[in-house]
Amino acid sequence: MISIFFVGFHLGRETDLTYTRRMLEVLFPLIFGLHVASILAPESEPSLELLLSCPESANVVFVKRLFVVGVSQGAVALMGTMAFSTFARAESFPIALLRWFSCSILLGGIAALTTQITRQAPFGALVVTFFWCSSLYGADSILRRFPAFWPLHIYLQPDKVTLLIYLLNRLSLILIGSILILLARVLLHKEERAMGLG
Repeated sequence: MISIFFVGFHLGRETDLTYTRRMLEVLFPLIFGLHVASILAPESEPSLELLLSCPESANVVFVKRLFVVGVSQGAVALMGTMAFSTFARAESFPIALLRWFSCSILLGGIAALTTQITRQAPFGALVVTFFWCSSLYGADSILRRFPAFWPLHIYLQPDKVTLLIYLLNRLSLILIGSILILLARVLLHKEERAMGLG
């Protein structure tokens, strides 16, 4: 609810068309990141000992849960993108899709890795929320001061840069987020660490 208030306050001055498009781009990655933070937190997983003794590893359980969250949340965002692209026709469908998809992968990766490092979902959710808020409100200022920041700007707008720079930005966000998710999976391979013993 707080995020909706901030986004509404920040984006409310823009035109209705831009406002609708940005709401999907801004809110979905945050919601996805918060859900990824709670997928498999070692401290709050009630039956972690049983989970580790099963033939299915914690890593496989993490991937399955990530898949379920990604598909369910992605379907909702995809329907919103399709509705916006069909009725508003303000931009092409691939650009509208890339607006939220790449941000979601990065915030999901940050959430997954932070949760596995700290072993607690609230810390993963907190880091995602701080990164989301600072990116939304401060990344344009950083970009004006440091133009080389464009590969890490998660809310870079396609009308502010060339199409090639925008696509490279989206690709870099997807790659960084994927690497962070893989690092979280590496931490799940260590059973002693997952149990809090190592």
